[in-house]
Amino acid sequence: MRNTKHWENRNSKSNRVSQQLRKRGRKLYACPVQNVPERLYTQPADFPRVALPIEDFWIKWLNPPLNMTNRRQGEKVGRRPQKKKKRQRPPQRLRKRRNDGNVWHRMQDGELRIDTSPGFCSGLRKQLDHLIQLPLDQLGAYDMSTWHPNRALRLRTWMRTFVQGESVTEKVRTLERLLGQRIRNRTDKKAAPPRRYFKLTHQHPAQDRTAIAGVLSRTRVRDACPNPAVLDNLMVSNRLKPPLATLVCNVTEVSYETSQPVRTESVCPCQQHNVSSNYDGHALGLATDLKTDEALLSLFRKGRKYRVASSPMSLYDSMRHDVEEFVDLNFGKCSENEKSHFAATLTQEFDAVLGTLNAHTDEPHLRDALRALKKLQEHLVILPVDKTSHDFGFICKEKYKELVRNELQQSSTYQQLDSSVESILQQHQAFNKSHNFPHSNILPYLYGIPKLHKPQPRMRYIAGVSEKGNAEKKDEQKVQDERRAHKKQPKTRASTTPAHQEASGILKLVLATLQGKDEVSRAKTGIRRFFVVESIDGVAVHIKTNYARLRKKTPRTFDFKEMYTKIPQQRIVDYVMLAVLEAFEYAKSEKGFDLKAQRSKHRFEFSNAEAADMTAYSVEEIRELVEFIVGNTFVTNGGRCYQQVTGIPMGGNASPDLANLYCYWCEKLYIDSLIAEGRHEEARAHADSVRFIDDFLTWGVRPPPEAIYGMEYSETSKGVDDVVFLGMRIRAERDIKTDYIRLSVLDKGEEFPWYPIKYTHAESTVPRNTGTSIFKGALIRAARICNNMPDLKVEIMKVYYRLRNRGFSGRELRHVFDTFVTQTYGKYELDARVLSRFYYYVGKAYDEGRPTNVEKR
Repeated sequence: MRNTKHWENRNSKSNRVSQQLRKRGRKLYACPVQNVPERLYTQPADFPRVALPIEDFWIKWLNPPLNMTNRRQGEKVGRRPQKKKKRQRPPQRLRKRRNDGNVWHRMQDGELRIDTSPGFCSGLRKQLDHLIQLPLDQLGAYDMSTWHPNRALRLRTWMRTFVQGESVTEKVRTLERLLGQRIRNRTDKKAAPPRRYFKLTHQHPAQDRTAIAGVLSRTRVRDACPNPAVLDNLMVSNRLKPPLATLVCNVTEVSYETSQPVRTESVCPCQQHNVSSNYDGHALGLATDLKTDEALLSLFRKGRKYRVASSPMSLYDSMRHDVEEFVDLNFGKCSENEKSHFAATLTQEFDAVLGTLNAHTDEPHLRDALRALKKLQEHLVILPVDKTSHDFGFICKEKYKELVRNELQQSSTYQQLDSSVESILQQHQAFNKSHNFPHSNILPYLYGIPKLHKPQPRMRYIAGVSEKGNAEKKDEQKVQDERRAHKKQPKTRASTTPAHQEASGILKLVLATLQGKDEVSRAKTGIRRFFVVESIDGVAVHIKTNYARLRKKTPRTFDFKEMYTKIPQQRIVDYVMLAVLEAFEYAKSEKGFDLKAQRSKHRFEFSNAEAADMTAYSVEEIRELVEFIVGNTFVTNGGRCYQQVTGIPMGGNASPDLANLYCYWCEKLYIDSLIAEGRHEEARAHADSVRFIDDFLTWGVRPPPEAIYGMEYSETSKGVDDVVFLGMRIRAERDIKTDYIRLSVLDKGEEFPWYPIKYTHAESTVPRNTGTSIFKGALIRAARICNNMPDLKVEIMKVYYRLRNRGFSGRELRHVFDTFVTQTYGKYELDARVLSRFYYYVGKAYDEGRPTNVEKR
């Protein structure tokens, strides 16, 4: 307490501590720990020097709950509160708008002149004005090799922001080309030494608590190293083991065997496994419902992403492979004796460290589980389940082959070809070579996953890639050795994957440009043409921002039926290219010169067509790329090759972007037709509609007609004023006096016939911060979506219970929650005190094993 007077008047209403104690409950009592003389509070010089350090000591030592101290807001140790200085306004000549380019330059006698007066970016403007006044021949020969690349980047950014339209002269184009060359030629700057990595397979839960990183800095290791400089800039990184799905699922092997004849027994052999569910007389269901070995069921319950903990012998084998790989990669020029001596020394040191690991291992149970799994895979296919990320499913092997074969041979989506796989791969290789793409001799295959959440289960067919379809066979013994040592295999790519990845980056640039154009147009007219959203966060922000207008409307959701496989391919190419052309024309009108799509690090951006290098794409080159990925979708199943003749592949990198651009052009045509007919109010009614690929959210209206898209859609609203969109539940609660929109998080798994596995298991061989990262992400997502405290509490309780049930520590989760409340306090308008009290109640209820009533809290 601050002084004796404060303690004597502890029951007064003015005492903040007593108020907090009354809110906390009757069982809390206050007692003085040290009486601070009142003189220290009356003397301004003694207060920050003596009183505050005393309070700070007891606060840290006692560690009271949140908001239990009577420290006044803003008081800090050793510092007196100061008055905030009044900000002085700049002179009138410097008050210029930053976003108005005409303020900073003007045209004089056909030449560009830049204002060099003091103010915003005055140094950049002086440099640009000096360069612009140079003659064109001198400007073209100007030497920028001594410039820092960031200097050129700042100059080019200022020019692209403010110098636009008619102000873009030949000198401006030349200067931008020179600046772009200096930015790209960053190798002129003295490069830092490359960072070297020692990749050690992370396959034991206790591995991150050992001194593995310190082994490389030991004196014995450095003395044995042929080149000790390699160890100076070295980082030990974790390389995760493959997940359990790669060990358990056999869907890939069975998908390649679809041409084998179907058995003719009257009773399918799959019925001998005594499964309760069936699909036309065949086995189908969740793997956890199988009546099999308990060790195998335990693995099924841990989920597809579970990573098995290895035995000490497996750890040693994997570690030796990691050491050999590190030595061969970094000491290739040394002699064999030096490399072998260093590898032996490093191996001995690692053996001593790994020998301290005595935690659990899954190896004994894994052997029993694999024996039971081998019996199951004789008649069943173990495969993923649609709409879940951790559950295993099963289906009769013969029924699965029949379904895949019917999809390929009887549907109108695929057509069997007479040409060989080798001829198709040769055509793809020629295309990849002409575009400098890497090539791999692999064609995709078609596989299916069951939709067990439907009343009548169906299959969702996806194009996948596997090394089993590689025309160039690898050394099987080497592959087996790498798998035995838990080596991470390189990511498999199909022959069309590089083209898909390149097209995806370009189309994302097109979508971003069209979105910017639509925002400018919507601000003027109130009419929206671009309905595409990338995540639920933007939808939640839009609803909260326009709450006053939307609360009087009725939300409705719609879903397209089989979007990827029902659109004619030529129509996809035509509509996508019309959207690409619109984006290029809009960017050209903004920049003032011809453009190309140029890759910049990890994304694409528009650049000057004259200054662009060979990796930039024009509209014609983008069309060639789009036609290739749409018209060259082949799958190989059962030794036969099929071509997809309708729609786009589900599983391709560029498929979502192609679908978004196709639907964008359809929606643009519909809105433009309404405007042409004078129906402006109907067009404005779609101003709040959004679409995420094939899911639609509207407010009081239906989406454009099905004939516009060439596809069918159905309404998926749960009821009147109650919809679910991308995991967010939107409820419009009507009252006599007010209308209220209630936003909350909805897990679709709660509506499934079973309770799906939500998160990874705590015993999985992954870094220790995995569970805390999951909890933090779920808390941030809930805070962004929910607009009321009861629903936020419900979501926090659900996530907490699920993570505790998966084996994560309540102490670590509590630390994450405290950090979340501290960092996001005020950002999402959260009440830190209410949330902390609620979290304490939920944690205590879980530990005691009693149910919680969230709504009352």
